[in-house]
Amino acid sequence: MAEKFTVFAYDPNTNTRLAELPATNLLFDTRLNDAGSISFDLALSAPKTAARVAPILSYDGAPFAVYVDRNGTIVWGGLCLTGNYSKATGALPVQGKEFGAYFNQRIIAADYSALTYPGGIDPAQLVYKAYTDAQNVALCGPGASLGINVVGGSSTIPTFIPGYPITQHTTVSQIAADMAAVSSPGSGTVDVVFLSAWDPVSGAPVTTLKIWSPRAGRDKNSSPLVFDLASVNDYTWPTDVTKAGTTFTVTGAGSGAATPTAVVSSAAPVGGLGQMPRLDQVFSFSNVQSQSQLNLMAAGLAQAYGFPVRTPTVTLPSVADPVLGSWMIGDDARLYTAGDERFPAGKDEFWRIVQYATKVPDEGVATVTLTFNLPPII
Repeated sequence: MAEKFTVFAYDPNTNTRLAELPATNLLFDTRLNDAGSISFDLALSAPKTAARVAPILSYDGAPFAVYVDRNGTIVWGGLCLTGNYSKATGALPVQGKEFGAYFNQRIIAADYSALTYPGGIDPAQLVYKAYTDAQNVALCGPGASLGINVVGGSSTIPTFIPGYPITQHTTVSQIAADMAAVSSPGSGTVDVVFLSAWDPVSGAPVTTLKIWSPRAGRDKNSSPLVFDLASVNDYTWPTDVTKAGTTFTVTGAGSGAATPTAVVSSAAPVGGLGQMPRLDQVFSFSNVQSQSQLNLMAAGLAQAYGFPVRTPTVTLPSVADPVLGSWMIGDDARLYTAGDERFPAGKDEFWRIVQYATKVPDEGVATVTLTFNLPPII
């Protein structure tokens, strides 16, 4: 079947279809524990285009939902947030973010502190409550809910007393980001993924926020994904030791001796031939009051940045095996080469998909660039 990408616009409050958009220069990406982006152009000067997109033009800057469909399956969903029409070009470039970005502009709707949870709370449950409370119209009033379903919300990570009082006005996204930073041996971490799909009954788009623990995606024991670096369009292997450390000092809210502090060493060998020298990294979380929470976050940071940061990418046609849609964000994949100028002795390792970007040309085959990071240690 020929590959076809279609962009649909919907009202975010009522889920009413507004238009099928004649998008050009389409580019979109999905990221783990972060909001991916979208950009495309609308040529308003083209015949009949302005009439086709009139419903979204009438929003005049108010956000509208957009979904990218590939052969009957939604591969991206989010909100269009900015546009900049130019009379000289007759074009309206549009940019947006996945639904997770909406919660950058939503503050918590309930108290998540020792006052409410003196016995502590599961980190995954805290994420669940932050998202569901924020969409509770009874708590937040009209317009508070985009109808995003929230599923998951339990883990075996040790509980902790949260430090997010309602008077602090923390954003929902900040809580999710903080919980994504925690890590506990044997229990993993907390990942957040937004997924959109067509409802088989109503035909309307439905978005679900899935809270994963101990991790999102398939690990190396169950993932079938293999990428031969010799046969892809391109691959890159960037490294950056400026973001890495061997000793991590992590501080929380407060000042002086009252400031909760955690000091953690990475698992990387230090000081020997071919090894890293001591490298210090300091992180500060001004909204974290709990020592136990800070300890979990420090452990997660040491795992993520305890070695030189490597973020390899692989670029291939969207129709090449494994095709777009055969993976999900967070999946492990085997990257290998028998040998080339970068890896003369060859390379055969498992890495984790943390981002994938799709570029759809106006003519020809789309390409996908996947970005990888080290799989979590569970």
